[in-house]
Amino acid sequence: MTGYGVGPSPVHTAQLRPGDRLLLFTDGVTDARPATGELFGERRRADIVVRV
Repeated sequence: MTGYGVGPSPVHTAQLRPGDRLLLFTDGVTDARPATGELFGERRRADIVVRV
């Protein structure tokens, strides 16, 4: 598999332990807008990460 047509995508590994958290997101998350038109944004994403 290639990433953005530039060559192979990197493979990352991690050793997780009980209580560890892993956060995966795409640029589309912070660019999302509900019907009201308000941008989701970096600040709201960070707030959710801190609260969870």
